[in-house]
Amino acid sequence: MEEFKPRCRSTKIHSNENEWAWRPESFESFMEEYEYVSNTLSSPDRLVLYRGQRDHSWLLDSTIARSLKKNWFHVLPGHQFSGQAQESFELHRLLVSAILWKFAYVVRPSPELRMHAEKSIELDSMFEMMKRCQQYPDREHDWPSVPGTPLVDWSRSSEIGLFFANRHRNKDQAAAVFILDATETGKVQMKKKVEEILRIMEAQINERSPGLPLLFCPPSQTLMLRAKRQEAFYFAHMDLRYDLARIWRIHEREIARRVLLKMILPSGTNDAVSEYLKNKGLTEEFVMVDE
Repeated sequence: MEEFKPRCRSTKIHSNENEWAWRPESFESFMEEYEYVSNTLSSPDRLVLYRGQRDHSWLLDSTIARSLKKNWFHVLPGHQFSGQAQESFELHRLLVSAILWKFAYVVRPSPELRMHAEKSIELDSMFEMMKRCQQYPDREHDWPSVPGTPLVDWSRSSEIGLFFANRHRNKDQAAAVFILDATETGKVQMKKKVEEILRIMEAQINERSPGLPLLFCPPSQTLMLRAKRQEAFYFAHMDLRYDLARIWRIHEREIARRVLLKMILPSGTNDAVSEYLKNKGLTEEFVMVDE
């Protein structure tokens, strides 16, 4: 995407080597900017994805990256590994090994998912299992010492991005919606199965530069109403030393174009956002339907 400017004069821009962020001053100006960006990027040949996070200081990490940082390395939420650690191939190997151990040996798809995959060669039972872990994290009990998956979920819907930015948010908390021009991320849309992706991760352990996140788009999936209503897409976090935003910033410098925009949702806007979403029919019961 081009590095265009906000429409509102009151919107502040924060730009450095790690992020490109807009900070509107109110709910009204946020919505004006949000709709402006969404409409500007809307195109039949462009894939634009949205991700909301209720704390704007959180990194774009997968759930397994967050759990490993917290439980193994005592890295505080919202913090990166130190620069020295990020340059360490030993750390990279350890993080990848944790993923490989969990999903190649410890956690396996259920007999029902394996049966579905046997009936359809295009169905990926490992992806289906990870998708369920993403949608129902409270039901994961297989390896409690390292919860989560290397998937990071996004949505085709700007309103769903806003829903998750506002969900369970404190009134004094500023949230964030990330807007990703996935078309600019290169040829990363994968139709490979998860087991093949795990082998790629293992093969890339000794590569010098961090691997770009891979967009999962299996040609065949089981119907999951919650994922369908969220218009969910998933990126595989390939190098857990860096969050996705940091990796895409490196990619931006290589292609001389923007990939990711972070929009800050001001604190104190909870009620206004909830009312807006309610009028759109996006309630907790609808989006987070329990199947």
